[in-house]
Amino acid sequence: KGRSSGVALFLSALEWAPNLGAQGSLLLLNSTAVQIKRYDWAAGLWSEVQTTPGPGLQSTHTIAVRLPVSDIVLMGVAYTGDPLPPLLVVDGASGSVSQTPPCPAPISCNGGLYRGPICSHPNGTRAILFSKDNQRIYEYVAATNTWSDRAALPTELNSVTNIACTIPDLGIVLFVDRPGGVYKTYIYKPGF
Repeated sequence: KGRSSGVALFLSALEWAPNLGAQGSLLLLNSTAVQIKRYDWAAGLWSEVQTTPGPGLQSTHTIAVRLPVSDIVLMGVAYTGDPLPPLLVVDGASGSVSQTPPCPAPISCNGGLYRGPICSHPNGTRAILFSKDNQRIYEYVAATNTWSDRAALPTELNSVTNIACTIPDLGIVLFVDRPGGVYKTYIYKPGF
């Protein structure tokens, strides 16, 4: 365990896939090397899942979000090109990779041009994208591989400096924000 993959692993996002392999696997989106790598927990080895997985992958902000009930991991980058790229969808059981339709808005947080944290919906079958760029909330539905515009972004969440995480047991998304260096927390309960 702990063997090096021989690749610089900065500018990366990690997510755990508990059903990928005998004891689960870490999935790593490495935008420096433009690849998705897998660390098989039981074997203690890194392997390549996919190289050059999509447009605009070389970025300083990468994301990885697991939808536990759908058993997929969404991976992608903060990218403001035209058109916006899709997210990569890694099947949590097989490791196969597909794509979402193009993202409806840039994804990331804490960046002047890349606004919109993404997290799992509390029900675990969808993802929620909170877009500061156009002040909308978008939903990704794994079962249909579609994006939908769901609501206006609440004023309190309209900040470039926030991050979000899901608390499934409470059915909420928790935000931490630091406007002017003062930390604040907000709770969002999806009505969809």
